[in-house]
Amino acid sequence: MLLALFMLTIVEIVKTVRERRQLSKQRLLSLFSITTLFLLTMFDWNVSRWIEQADRAIFNAKRQEVVEQIKSGQLKPASKGYFRLPYSFPCLSSGGNLVWITRSENNQYVTVRFDTKNMFSSYSANIQLVYTNDPEVAANLEGLTELYPVNNWKVRSNWYRTYSNY
Repeated sequence: MLLALFMLTIVEIVKTVRERRQLSKQRLLSLFSITTLFLLTMFDWNVSRWIEQADRAIFNAKRQEVVEQIKSGQLKPASKGYFRLPYSFPCLSSGGNLVWITRSENNQYVTVRFDTKNMFSSYSANIQLVYTNDPEVAANLEGLTELYPVNNWKVRSNWYRTYSNY
């Protein structure tokens, strides 16, 4: 794919140089479009990060609202594990708005995992946004961020970004 877009970009540059005396809007638009597609494909990791950052910025308040409702008991999953969010929430997690909820034995601590797919990676590679107020889980996530800091980091207090399963 990258090679094909590279070749198309070269062809469009050559055509633009040949027609430089009478350039049409169509030629410039074509050159811009193909060059943009080539660059976005070439630097896919950066594009994926930008999409991920935009997703976090846009849905931050709603994800926090979900966590607060789970902590207060307004959203009650039947058991530990996946829970489908009500339709009143936008799509905050992949797989039909499923979130993974784990509570401590005494219900004092909660961990909520939002799964999001990486746009340019394989289907099995998940980016997970994890909220936890459980010190044990937080210590595990901190260890993961120290081991693999390129793909895992602390977003803010009690929130972590992990790549694949932790």
